[in-house]
Amino acid sequence: MTTALLALLLLQPKPETTDVALDDTGEVKMTFVKIKPAAFTMGEGKTARQVTLTKEYWIGATEVTQAQWKAVTGENPSYFRQLPDAAKLPVEQVSWDDAAKFLEKLNAKLKDRKASLPTEAEWEFACRAGTESRWSFGEDKSKLDAHAWFENNALMDLHPVASKKANPWGLHDMHGSVWEWCADWHADADAKPATDPKGPDKGTERVIRGGSYECKADDTRSSIRRGADPAAPNKEIGLRLVLR
Repeated sequence: MTTALLALLLLQPKPETTDVALDDTGEVKMTFVKIKPAAFTMGEGKTARQVTLTKEYWIGATEVTQAQWKAVTGENPSYFRQLPDAAKLPVEQVSWDDAAKFLEKLNAKLKDRKASLPTEAEWEFACRAGTESRWSFGEDKSKLDAHAWFENNALMDLHPVASKKANPWGLHDMHGSVWEWCADWHADADAKPATDPKGPDKGTERVIRGGSYECKADDTRSSIRRGADPAAPNKEIGLRLVLR
Protein backbone atom coordinates (compact mmCIF):
# COMPACT_ATOMS: atom_id res chain seq x y z
CA MET A 1 0.00 0.00 0.00
CA THR A 2 1.41 3.39 -0.97
CA THR A 3 1.84 6.19 1.55
CA ALA A 4 -0.64 8.35 -0.38
CA LEU A 5 -3.31 5.63 -0.37
CA LEU A 6 -2.80 4.93 3.32
CA ALA A 7 -3.16 8.64 4.10
CA LEU A 8 -6.38 8.80 2.05
CA LEU A 9 -7.86 5.82 3.89
CA LEU A 10 -6.99 7.34 7.26
CA LEU A 11 -8.71 10.60 6.29
CA GLN A 12 -11.99 8.90 5.34
CA PRO A 13 -14.47 9.14 8.22
CA LYS A 14 -15.85 5.86 9.52
CA PRO A 15 -19.50 5.30 8.61
CA GLU A 16 -21.91 6.25 11.39
CA THR A 17 -23.93 3.20 12.37
CA THR A 18 -26.76 2.20 14.68
CA ASP A 19 -27.91 -1.25 15.79
CA VAL A 20 -31.49 -2.47 16.17
CA ALA A 21 -32.20 -5.52 18.33
CA LEU A 22 -34.57 -7.97 16.65
CA ASP A 23 -35.18 -10.45 19.48
CA ASP A 24 -35.85 -10.21 23.21
CA THR A 25 -32.33 -11.28 24.14
CA GLY A 26 -30.68 -8.63 21.95
CA GLU A 27 -28.43 -11.27 20.41
CA VAL A 28 -29.82 -10.87 16.88
CA LYS A 29 -29.22 -7.34 15.65
CA MET A 30 -29.38 -5.40 12.41
CA THR A 31 -26.78 -2.71 11.71
CA PHE A 32 -27.75 0.40 9.77
CA VAL A 33 -25.46 3.02 8.20
CA LYS A 34 -26.40 6.71 8.13
CA ILE A 35 -26.81 8.15 4.62
CA LYS A 36 -26.78 11.92 4.28
CA PRO A 37 -28.90 13.37 1.45
CA ALA A 38 -27.36 14.90 -1.68
CA ALA A 39 -27.74 15.12 -5.44
CA PHE A 40 -26.32 12.38 -7.67
CA THR A 41 -26.47 10.96 -11.18
CA MET A 42 -28.80 7.98 -11.22
CA GLY A 43 -28.56 5.39 -13.99
CA GLU A 44 -26.14 5.48 -16.89
CA GLY A 45 -26.07 6.25 -20.59
CA LYS A 46 -29.15 7.76 -22.23
CA THR A 47 -31.35 7.21 -19.18
CA ALA A 48 -29.00 8.80 -16.64
CA ARG A 49 -30.67 11.61 -14.69
CA GLN A 50 -30.03 14.05 -11.88
CA VAL A 51 -31.74 13.01 -8.69
CA THR A 52 -31.80 15.01 -5.48
CA LEU A 53 -32.47 13.31 -2.16
CA THR A 54 -33.49 15.72 0.59
CA LYS A 55 -34.00 13.42 3.59
CA GLU A 56 -31.46 11.58 5.70
CA TYR A 57 -31.97 7.83 6.11
CA TRP A 58 -30.22 4.76 7.46
CA ILE A 59 -29.70 1.66 5.31
CA GLY A 60 -28.81 -1.90 6.26
CA ALA A 61 -25.07 -2.58 6.24
CA THR A 62 -25.99 -6.00 4.85
CA GLU A 63 -28.93 -7.73 3.29
CA VAL A 64 -31.44 -9.17 5.77
CA THR A 65 -30.10 -12.54 6.91
CA GLN A 66 -31.95 -15.77 7.56
CA ALA A 67 -31.33 -15.34 11.31
CA GLN A 68 -32.74 -11.81 11.25
CA TRP A 69 -35.83 -12.86 9.31
CA LYS A 70 -36.45 -15.77 11.69
CA ALA A 71 -35.99 -13.55 14.76
CA VAL A 72 -38.85 -11.34 13.56
CA THR A 73 -41.21 -13.91 12.02
CA GLY A 74 -40.29 -17.21 13.66
CA GLU A 75 -39.95 -18.75 10.20
CA ASN A 76 -37.27 -19.27 7.54
CA PRO A 77 -38.59 -19.58 3.97
CA SER A 78 -35.13 -19.68 2.35
CA TYR A 79 -34.25 -22.21 -0.32
CA PHE A 80 -30.69 -22.29 1.04
CA ARG A 81 -31.62 -22.78 4.71
CA GLN A 82 -29.83 -26.15 4.91
CA LEU A 83 -26.40 -24.79 3.97
CA PRO A 84 -23.64 -24.40 6.60
CA ASP A 85 -23.74 -20.96 8.27
CA ALA A 86 -27.33 -20.56 7.01
CA ALA A 87 -28.04 -18.03 9.75
CA LYS A 88 -25.49 -15.68 8.15
CA LEU A 89 -26.80 -16.12 4.60
CA PRO A 90 -29.15 -13.56 3.08
CA VAL A 91 -32.76 -14.60 3.35
CA GLU A 92 -34.26 -15.33 -0.07
CA GLN A 93 -37.32 -16.91 -1.63
CA VAL A 94 -39.33 -14.06 -0.12
CA SER A 95 -41.77 -12.09 -2.25
CA TRP A 96 -42.30 -8.34 -2.04
CA ASP A 97 -45.58 -9.12 -0.28
CA ASP A 98 -43.68 -11.29 2.22
CA ALA A 99 -41.31 -8.38 2.82
CA ALA A 100 -44.27 -6.11 3.57
CA LYS A 101 -45.54 -8.56 6.21
CA PHE A 102 -42.05 -8.84 7.69
CA LEU A 103 -41.90 -5.06 7.98
CA GLU A 104 -45.28 -4.94 9.74
CA LYS A 105 -43.98 -7.32 12.41
CA LEU A 106 -40.66 -5.51 12.73
CA ASN A 107 -42.26 -2.08 13.01
CA ALA A 108 -44.53 -3.37 15.78
CA LYS A 109 -41.33 -3.92 17.79
CA LEU A 110 -39.76 -0.55 17.00
CA LYS A 111 -40.66 2.49 19.07
CA ASP A 112 -39.30 5.72 17.63
CA ARG A 113 -38.17 4.47 14.21
CA LYS A 114 -39.84 2.97 11.16
CA ALA A 115 -38.28 0.39 8.86
CA SER A 116 -39.17 0.07 5.18
CA LEU A 117 -37.80 -0.97 1.84
CA PRO A 118 -35.62 1.70 0.19
CA THR A 119 -36.89 3.62 -2.78
CA GLU A 120 -35.01 2.79 -5.94
CA ALA A 121 -33.24 6.16 -5.79
CA GLU A 122 -32.22 5.64 -2.16
CA TRP A 123 -30.89 2.20 -3.04
CA GLU A 124 -28.74 3.39 -5.95
CA PHE A 125 -27.44 6.42 -4.07
CA ALA A 126 -26.27 4.15 -1.25
CA CYS A 127 -24.84 1.60 -3.69
CA ARG A 128 -22.82 4.21 -5.58
CA ALA A 129 -21.48 5.72 -2.34
CA GLY A 130 -20.41 8.92 -4.03
CA THR A 131 -19.05 7.27 -7.18
CA GLU A 132 -20.11 7.65 -10.81
CA SER A 133 -18.38 4.52 -12.11
CA ARG A 134 -20.09 1.30 -13.22
CA TRP A 135 -19.40 -0.27 -9.82
CA SER A 136 -18.80 1.40 -6.48
CA PHE A 137 -15.14 0.32 -6.63
CA GLY A 138 -14.52 1.69 -10.14
CA GLU A 139 -14.57 0.55 -13.76
CA ASP A 140 -12.25 -2.46 -13.58
CA LYS A 141 -14.42 -5.57 -13.90
CA SER A 142 -11.55 -7.78 -12.74
CA LYS A 143 -11.91 -6.32 -9.22
CA LEU A 144 -15.51 -7.53 -8.89
CA ASP A 145 -14.41 -10.82 -7.35
CA ALA A 146 -13.25 -9.00 -4.21
CA HIS A 147 -16.54 -7.13 -3.82
CA ALA A 148 -19.34 -9.43 -4.95
CA TRP A 149 -20.70 -12.95 -5.19
CA PHE A 150 -21.72 -13.48 -8.81
CA GLU A 151 -21.64 -16.09 -11.56
CA ASN A 152 -17.83 -16.42 -11.67
CA ASN A 153 -17.19 -17.12 -7.99
CA ALA A 154 -20.46 -18.04 -6.24
CA LEU A 155 -20.69 -21.55 -7.79
CA MET A 156 -24.50 -21.23 -7.84
CA ASP A 157 -24.61 -21.01 -4.02
CA LEU A 158 -25.24 -18.27 -1.49
CA HIS A 159 -22.50 -17.11 0.85
CA PRO A 160 -22.52 -15.31 4.22
CA VAL A 161 -23.22 -11.59 4.12
CA ALA A 162 -20.25 -9.22 4.59
CA SER A 163 -17.74 -11.83 3.38
CA LYS A 164 -16.73 -9.50 0.52
CA LYS A 165 -15.36 -5.94 0.67
CA ALA A 166 -17.77 -3.16 1.56
CA ASN A 167 -18.39 -0.15 -0.66
CA PRO A 168 -16.90 3.24 0.37
CA TRP A 169 -19.81 3.86 2.76
CA GLY A 170 -19.48 0.54 4.58
CA LEU A 171 -22.27 -1.34 2.80
CA HIS A 172 -21.72 -4.98 1.84
CA ASP A 173 -23.10 -7.01 -1.07
CA MET A 174 -24.70 -4.13 -2.96
CA HIS A 175 -23.32 -5.89 -6.05
CA GLY A 176 -24.35 -9.52 -6.50
CA SER A 177 -25.37 -11.96 -3.70
CA VAL A 178 -29.17 -11.61 -4.06
CA TRP A 179 -31.37 -9.13 -5.88
CA GLU A 180 -32.93 -6.70 -3.41
CA TRP A 181 -36.54 -5.57 -3.39
CA CYS A 182 -37.19 -1.82 -3.53
CA ALA A 183 -40.38 0.01 -2.61
CA ASP A 184 -41.10 1.30 -6.14
CA TRP A 185 -43.32 -0.10 -8.84
CA HIS A 186 -41.19 -0.89 -11.88
CA ALA A 187 -41.37 1.32 -15.00
CA ASP A 188 -39.04 2.26 -17.84
CA ALA A 189 -36.13 4.41 -16.70
CA ASP A 190 -36.88 8.14 -16.88
CA ALA A 191 -34.16 10.65 -17.80
CA LYS A 192 -35.99 13.65 -16.29
CA PRO A 193 -34.43 15.24 -13.17
CA ALA A 194 -36.32 14.43 -9.98
CA THR A 195 -36.38 15.14 -6.27
CA ASP A 196 -37.05 12.25 -3.85
CA PRO A 197 -38.59 10.09 -6.61
CA LYS A 198 -40.80 7.17 -5.56
CA GLY A 199 -41.68 5.61 -8.90
CA PRO A 200 -45.16 5.28 -10.47
CA ASP A 201 -48.36 4.99 -8.41
CA LYS A 202 -49.16 1.53 -9.75
CA GLY A 203 -47.78 -1.27 -11.87
CA THR A 204 -47.47 -5.02 -12.24
CA GLU A 205 -43.88 -5.52 -11.06
CA ARG A 206 -41.74 -4.14 -8.24
CA VAL A 207 -38.15 -2.99 -8.70
CA ILE A 208 -35.25 -5.28 -7.79
CA ARG A 209 -31.67 -4.03 -7.72
CA GLY A 210 -28.06 -5.22 -7.44
CA GLY A 211 -27.91 -8.53 -9.26
CA SER A 212 -27.44 -11.98 -7.74
CA TYR A 213 -25.11 -14.92 -7.31
CA GLU A 214 -26.27 -16.23 -10.71
CA CYS A 215 -25.65 -12.96 -12.61
CA LYS A 216 -22.89 -12.14 -15.04
CA ALA A 217 -20.54 -9.32 -13.98
CA ASP A 218 -22.25 -6.64 -16.08
CA ASP A 219 -25.57 -7.42 -14.41
CA THR A 220 -24.24 -6.40 -11.00
CA ARG A 221 -23.50 -2.76 -11.94
CA SER A 222 -24.70 0.08 -9.72
CA SER A 223 -27.27 1.11 -12.33
CA ILE A 224 -28.69 -2.33 -13.12
CA ARG A 225 -32.44 -2.64 -12.54
CA ARG A 226 -35.14 -5.22 -13.15
CA GLY A 227 -38.80 -5.78 -12.37
CA ALA A 228 -40.28 -8.83 -10.60
CA ASP A 229 -43.73 -10.11 -9.67
CA PRO A 230 -44.33 -8.85 -6.10
CA ALA A 231 -46.31 -11.98 -5.21
CA ALA A 232 -43.71 -14.49 -6.45
CA PRO A 233 -40.90 -15.69 -4.14
CA ASN A 234 -37.58 -16.37 -5.86
CA LYS A 235 -34.35 -17.93 -4.56
CA GLU A 236 -32.37 -15.08 -6.15
CA ILE A 237 -34.30 -12.27 -4.43
CA GLY A 238 -33.90 -10.96 -0.88
CA LEU A 239 -34.04 -7.51 0.70
CA ARG A 240 -32.20 -4.74 2.52
CA LEU A 241 -34.00 -2.34 4.82
CA VAL A 242 -33.90 1.36 5.52
CA LEU A 243 -34.65 2.99 8.86
CA ARG A 244 -36.14 6.45 9.19
